[in-house]
Order: sequence, then C-alpha cells, then structure tokens
Amino acid sequence: MKKNVLVFPSDTEIANEVISSLIHHKEYNLIFASSICGGYSSYRSNKLYYLPYDNSYNFLDEINNLINIADISY
Repeated sequence: MKKNVLVFPSDTEIANEVISSLIHHKEYNLIFASSICGGYSSYRSNKLYYLPYDNSYNFLDEINNLINIADISY
C-alpha cells in the first residue's frame, strides 16, 4: 500500500526537487499543500490543499486536520 507524503509548501524550488524525486515512486503518493493560491504547483495534482500561513493562529489545527483527513504518513 502506498504511503501518503505531504509536500508543504509545494510552491518552492526545494519542493520541486522532492516532487521530481518521488512523483513516480511506487511506494509514495504525494499530497500537495500550499498557502498561496495559484502557485505553480497547482498544475501537478488534481487536489491541492490550501493551508494558512505557518504564523497563523490556526495553522497547527489545520495541518493536523489535513494529516488526519488525507492519512498522511510523512
């Protein structure tokens, strides 16, 4: 069974490296999240989750909620 891997923020050059390395890996399913609407990671997936900025008061609640909903392992 594939493990879900969260890529956040998914609109950075570092994220591009992670995505390029793991996008076709047979053991991982990438889950993309961003705080920026319309970033260049939007085209990579049918599903792009939006999270508040990491300095927002509800960031931890929102990312924990996403981890539970999307069954994220890493």
